[in-house]
Amino acid sequence: MIAEVALLRTISSVQRIELVSDVINDTVASLPDAARGLLTGEAGIAVEAAIRSIRAAVSGSSDGGPNDEIFDELIELSEDFDVLPLWQLFMGLSYCVAANPLKIGVDSTEAVLSALYDVVRDCEDLPEFPVGTSEDVVLAVELANDRCMGAIARQKELIREAAGQG
Repeated sequence: MIAEVALLRTISSVQRIELVSDVINDTVASLPDAARGLLTGEAGIAVEAAIRSIRAAVSGSSDGGPNDEIFDELIELSEDFDVLPLWQLFMGLSYCVAANPLKIGVDSTEAVLSALYDVVRDCEDLPEFPVGTSEDVVLAVELANDRCMGAIARQKELIREAAGQG
């Protein structure tokens, strides 16, 4: 993913938020049924509001300014035990609505993409490792998981497409 992260520096902030929007849509669509089932009621409303806010900024139908109400709701949901497997999704979306998404920087884009990968990983039944476990051991387990590998491959593909190399 190192090469793809470098590509993030070559695209505009508008291209980065369009990329993030695509990865959000792809991530939500790829979640297991049980996780998508958590996106009902309050959680689903907040996620849809965040996605609409991001899309409105991308399409130019809003000024892209921060949306404090959606941000507060997402932060509250990230701490809600009932939707715990999705806390990284809420955090990733909160990064996008906390400031003007049209001015998203490379570091923020990386943070959102990382959170979106993490929600996929967190929804898989991967073993828990004790603190201090080698990163290589943890990574090997993630790389052996089809959904995790699919999320990584799709993010790489979308980054290359955004940079005109897809």
